[in-house]
Amino acid sequence: MKKVSKLFAFLLAGVMTLSLASCGSDDSSSSAASKASQAAGSSASAASDSENPEVARIQKAGVLKVSTEAGFEPFEYVDGDKVVGIDMDIAQYMADKWGVELEVKDMNFDTALAEVATGNSDMALAGVSKTEERDQNMDFSDPYFSSNQVIVVKADNNDITGKADLEDKTIGVQSGTTGDILAVETVGDTDKIKRYDKYAVALQDMKNGQIDCVIMDSYPAQKALAQNEGEIKILDEAMGADEYCVAVSEGNADLQKAVNEVLKEMKDSGKLEEIFNNYKSSLEGDE
Repeated sequence: MKKVSKLFAFLLAGVMTLSLASCGSDDSSSSAASKASQAAGSSASAASDSENPEVARIQKAGVLKVSTEAGFEPFEYVDGDKVVGIDMDIAQYMADKWGVELEVKDMNFDTALAEVATGNSDMALAGVSKTEERDQNMDFSDPYFSSNQVIVVKADNNDITGKADLEDKTIGVQSGTTGDILAVETVGDTDKIKRYDKYAVALQDMKNGQIDCVIMDSYPAQKALAQNEGEIKILDEAMGADEYCVAVSEGNADLQKAVNEVLKEMKDSGKLEEIFNNYKSSLEGDE
């Protein structure tokens, strides 16, 4: 678990570099005057939100529509009949702040982004990173988490030690993700790149010997490492850095602004760090 603990420290550092304040706590013995002051502040905030035309549109509809791909634990995954995770907690915070219901639409990653580009979803939260190609079809919030793309191989694979060894190897990626983009940049768009809807299927094919490695985000990779101890390993050399943003439709400056304001509020109040801490055990592989 040493690597996983180091990962947790890295993610926490990433959150802190985004100017997070210490996590606050509610005081159950707050005075009536204090509660009244808080209520007044909330009312003022709601009034301010409704002045944003996109927030007003969402409030009129009564629902915030979020598309995602729930195979990216701990950011989004299925627990029972519900999609949960860090991104879903962020989405729920926005919905609560704007006084609307949250509708989560679970689909493959490419479709989740297309739903935003076509306006069928208000936003996508799915560990989405900003790329030149995506930036042509949608806009992005300020980043709220830092990550890395890593190479995962079978535990007994000593042929692949880093990017330089990928040239003639069969590489598994999740279709449309940053890992997919980095694979193409590294070896070209060849038939050696096998695209999957889910990381889990790619990892299973790798364990079965059908592909040589998987390029994926470090957080689900660490979770997979904990679940497949002794069967897989993560190489020390990362493929590249990554940052997560909220994706909104292209040219939607009003919603982009509203999302950035909520993210800043969550960072400054410590709420984002609190959400992250709620998933600490998941990141460390404790079931």
